[in-house]
Amino acid sequence: MEAEVVTNDDLERFAYEVGIRLEAARMTLGFRPAEMCELMGCARNTYTQYIRGDSQIASYRLKPIVTRGIPSDYLLFGIKAAVPGHLLEALEANEVQARIDRETPTNKGRRG
Repeated sequence: MEAEVVTNDDLERFAYEVGIRLEAARMTLGFRPAEMCELMGCARNTYTQYIRGDSQIASYRLKPIVTRGIPSDYLLFGIKAAVPGHLLEALEANEVQARIDRETPTNKGRRG
């Protein structure tokens, strides 16, 4: 069995999708971006790089989000099987909103 070849486009798409889901998680948890940065222990510009897909997020930064009920399987891969029912609808709606925000930024990515 041959290993699947991962291209730069694949890596960029992966980072983009993680960023969308990270923003959906932030909105679902009710955090402002500054609060999310504090929660994750990162600078605002680092968080912005994560949500724009310009930088891969370190897995240890996800722990505070996971402990609040949003599974890493969802954050990293979009797998919703383990997402608690009370969060699923909000995550899905916020994921749509994060995509809209990304495609039509009105304030250079800064909210709240």
